[in-house]
Amino acid sequence: MRSTPVRKALLKILSKDQAPLSAFDILAKLHAQKLLANKTTVYRQLDSLEKQGLIHTVRLSDRSVRYELAGKDDHHHHLVCVKCNDVKDVDFENHLSRQEKNIEKSKKFKILRHSMEFFGLCFNCQ
Repeated sequence: MRSTPVRKALLKILSKDQAPLSAFDILAKLHAQKLLANKTTVYRQLDSLEKQGLIHTVRLSDRSVRYELAGKDDHHHHLVCVKCNDVKDVDFENHLSRQEKNIEKSKKFKILRHSMEFFGLCFNCQ
């Protein structure tokens, strides 16, 4: 798929933001940059970027979807506020790597990526 101004801006938005974003959030940021895009265009771009492995989707318990740039480390962990739906990345560094290797060995399964979400209340919603 060819590189368009919207596609470039979308990738830049995801690269700058620390937390996964909804399609609506991305669309608002595109409009703030005076880029003409509609909801359908954003969803098509997101679908294409996911198929190319450039972004990951984060599916939340309320069935909403957020998007984030795929990185070198494809092991994602999030804190999700069940009241305001705020999502924050959390880094376990190498704390889970030993368990992951044990799972791979014991189950004879090659783990490519994983996602873990912790659901609770953020500081503002407590």
